[in-house]
Amino acid sequence: MSRITENVIIQPNVKLNSSRIVITSPETVTFGNVTYTKSNIYYKDNMGTLCNLFMIGNPQWCFGVNQVLDQKTGEVDGFQVCYNCTSKDTVQDPTREEKCLMDNFTTIRNSLVEFLSDEKNLEDVPASAKIFLERGESGIKPIFSYKSMPDPSNPKKKIPDTSAAPRIYAKLQKRKDKDTKQISITSRFFGPGNKQVNPVIYSELSPNASKDKDGNPRAVSGTITPVFKIESVYYGAHSSNPYGASLQVRISEANYSPWVANATLPRMLGANTTSVVTEYEDEEGCENEDDGEDVFDQEDTDTNPMEDLNSIEQTETATVEESRPAPTPKKKVVRRKVKKPE
Repeated sequence: MSRITENVIIQPNVKLNSSRIVITSPETVTFGNVTYTKSNIYYKDNMGTLCNLFMIGNPQWCFGVNQVLDQKTGEVDGFQVCYNCTSKDTVQDPTREEKCLMDNFTTIRNSLVEFLSDEKNLEDVPASAKIFLERGESGIKPIFSYKSMPDPSNPKKKIPDTSAAPRIYAKLQKRKDKDTKQISITSRFFGPGNKQVNPVIYSELSPNASKDKDGNPRAVSGTITPVFKIESVYYGAHSSNPYGASLQVRISEANYSPWVANATLPRMLGANTTSVVTEYEDEEGCENEDDGEDVFDQEDTDTNPMEDLNSIEQTETATVEESRPAPTPKKKVVRRKVKKPE
């Protein structure tokens, strides 16, 4: 099949038509000294033309760009993003766009399940994959992942926490030199100000990376709006997991807004236009039974709310749960005698 150059871009609120999804017969390809088996995934447009399939995701909080290590050498072999399909506030009741995106990924996986249910499509699949795929849908890796939690019946065992947001692990597109093995990231990332940046600056390798409690660098958290490319199906062993096939999803392009610890939050109130009082005198006064004096003294103890920015929870939009007034100039203390009645 000749190279497909046309693209279909699915918006977050548009549902896929399963009848337009095309999965090609498995083929074995060789890149350098690596040989693997795959099927390409395409989508027919309104004219019936085969197109590359792209899907735009919703803006979601993520924990930066993470390294992918080679299982044999331990060296960096690429980068990926853990994309949360919902916000933490919409896990139980996803927005229309969030549900549509998840439904589209499910539609693609269901198409793969149907494709592999035909024994003819298993003929060119390697034995390491076929042994699992012959079991049916359970042999295909789920598209969604969940953070783990202790099993209530066995605390030493971890199980998926399905009460949390479903996640998709999407790798960044890359180019690897056959001779030098040098990796170049080809996914396009655009930071604040629509400036194209190297996505590695949002990874653990960034000079701006913070440290965890053990002193290890952490990726730069932020909000990501990705464009997913539904690329192919990989057939083969999946480490120790009982899967023979998995969808290969890449991030082709993304907008990324890093969370900056010392950033200034936008004001929620208008400007305070009252004039500054530098000296005042109380009309009524308060009786002091001990020494006949009223003392008016305001201590300048107010603090700047921006100093506590680090305590604000890291969500898509930072919410200030407790507002405190900005510092006010220290007023001049006016003391005057209050004459006691005879």
